Amino acid sequence: QIDLATNSTLIDENLAKKIKSIGFHRVAISLDSARQEINDSLRQEGAFLKSIAAIRHLRLQGIDLQLNTTVLRRNFREIASIYNLCLELGIKAWHLFAFVPVGCGETLPEEERLTQEDYEEFFSEVVGLFLESKIEIRMTCAPHYNRLLAQRLGNATSLVSKGCLAGSS
Repeated sequence: QIDLATNSTLIDENLAKKIKSIGFHRVAISLDSARQEINDSLRQEGAFLKSIAAIRHLRLQGIDLQLNTTVLRRNFREIASIYNLCLELGIKAWHLFAFVPVGCGETLPEEERLTQEDYEEFFSEVVGLFLESKIEIRMTCAPHYNRLLAQRLGNATSLVSKGCLAGSS
């Protein structure tokens, strides 16, 4: 199976058909907020509406979709809203990426990064959504999430995220 990860801003009806004809199993789209102004401030002006349009074009082609959300201070309290947007849009999987300050992320101001207390609040909410979820939810680049999930699950460690998937999946 081949998946495609994209910011989706160039996907129109014709490109969605081409993606379908190529045979991609799933398309992962970056969306960092359920609100246009927040998403566009993190991505680029107009990215939110273009991504929503791309999702609709791809869904009409019957392609499974995944949302990728990078979590920062600006959006971490929107988790329930983004989850509800996933359900509304027919998203199959939602992967949340804890921000890691490396590469171009090194320049992100400290006030955009989650504090230890922010992470505890955020992870607690994600664990609750994970346990009741109607879609696949995966936390990436956040081994500290595993502690809270394992505590809520007891010994059901097979459901615990393995962290970063680079080189393994």
